[in-house]
Formats: sequence, structure tokens, C-alpha cells
Amino acid sequence: LFMTSEIGIDIRSIDVKQFETKFAKPLIQRYKDLTKDDQAKINALSHKHEGSVLDKFLNNCLTNEENNFDGVYPQIARINHECDANAIQWILPKDKKFNARIMAIKNIKKDEE
Repeated sequence: LFMTSEIGIDIRSIDVKQFETKFAKPLIQRYKDLTKDDQAKINALSHKHEGSVLDKFLNNCLTNEENNFDGVYPQIARINHECDANAIQWILPKDKKFNARIMAIKNIKKDEE
């Protein structure tokens, strides 16, 4: 589930009403076009407010600022987040189909977050 935005807009810094007005309709249509299995993966993600698709998108999206791209990668979103990060994430550019990557930046012990 992804979207592109205008240059210079951080979608996580705008309020939900503004997001709904500018981006919700195409995002919801993309969600509806997903398979039932892929919709279930989005539905299982964490949220901050009422648990809508928009709320889950905003809570779990990763950003490629150079391409004004924001996307939800369900497997990556399920990785536990820690204030003392032991991994980094990035999204490859458009010509690499915005594939996301995660890389450990220090040793991670079994059962460590």
C-alpha cells in the first residue's frame, strides 16, 4: 500500500483531516484493490487512533523523501521498534520499484528487540 505526495510534504506531520482530504481517496482505492490476504496484513498492523486504514498507514509507513514516496511494508512494520535502534531501514528509488531494506547496525541477540 503506497502513495506519492507533493514535494516537501511530510504526510506524518499533517493532521488526519488534511490527509483525508488530499490523499485518502486514492489510498483507500489502492487498499480496496489489494487481495483479501494483503488487506488482512494491513488490517493486522498497529495504529494510534481509531484503527482505520488511514490511521494504520500513517502509523506504519516508510518514506523515500527523494521520490516523495510513502509505503507500508507489512513485514517490516511488524518488526519491534526500539528507541536504541539496532537496525536501519531505507527504501530503494523508483527504478528499483521502491523495494524496502532492513540492515542490522549491531549484533542482535536471540529474543532481543
